[in-house]
Amino acid sequence: MDSARNLDVAAELIVTTVELNTHKLMADPRTTPVETFESELVDMITRYLRGDR
Repeated sequence: MDSARNLDVAAELIVTTVELNTHKLMADPRTTPVETFESELVDMITRYLRGDR
């Protein structure tokens, strides 16, 4: 898999993903430690942008 090809769409997806998941975490912060959430989200976005599997 190649890295994200359309950077405008990739940016929109990333912003939406971060906003949605951050709001969800703040609504129920007991579900996941913030450090775990942050680490997993950064890993997910990094893999998406690099095209890692």
